[in-house]
Amino acid sequence: LARWGFSSQRPVKRAYKQEPQKIDEWINFTYPEIRKRALKECAEILFGDETTIQNTTGYMRGYSLKNNPPIAKVTSKKLKINMVSTVSQKGKMRFMLYENNMNTAIFLVFLKRVVHDRVNRDGYKKVFLILDNSSVHHAKIIQSWVEEHKNKIELFFLPPYAPEYNPDELLNSHLKRSVGQVYCYSEEQLKNRAYTCLSTLRKRSHIIASFFEAEHTSYAS
Repeated sequence: LARWGFSSQRPVKRAYKQEPQKIDEWINFTYPEIRKRALKECAEILFGDETTIQNTTGYMRGYSLKNNPPIAKVTSKKLKINMVSTVSQKGKMRFMLYENNMNTAIFLVFLKRVVHDRVNRDGYKKVFLILDNSSVHHAKIIQSWVEEHKNKIELFFLPPYAPEYNPDELLNSHLKRSVGQVYCYSEEQLKNRAYTCLSTLRKRSHIIASFFEAEHTSYAS
């Protein structure tokens, strides 16, 4: 097999229910129309997502003598902190950490902050926010609020079961690798570690912009 160019590899996971036709429509028709409208209406396109950061993520590495691996002292207690975020193709990021599971109240707080940042502060007339199909995103209270503020924000939704087409997913992966390099023993330590990593990343716009250059996200660059 090696002579034929084959090697043993971990498979790339794709959702069983993913629909290629809807993804093709999104890339070639829906998103280009969103982009045209954004230019016409002076709107900023943002991609958003939520994720959970845990202290059990195994990204720690260390140097040691050969056949004498370093020892990391861990605890059996599982800790987590949640994050909701947005990224833009220009390398801007907005995030919010929260403790409980995502719900409409938390998401509404975040939406209000996004509108304040991008419209009231950065000078855009509107925000086009692209999300996955979480039930929270489609909740009536969220849709009602967006309708009331439709002059400042609109929501758009990615094809179902297609997270790899969301650049914000790459932010989630980057964050988990960064946080996981240091083991955290308390929720406060985990929260501080996540905040430090995110604050550092926010200053490195070229890294955030690179999330739009991956194989499945380059359509949005």
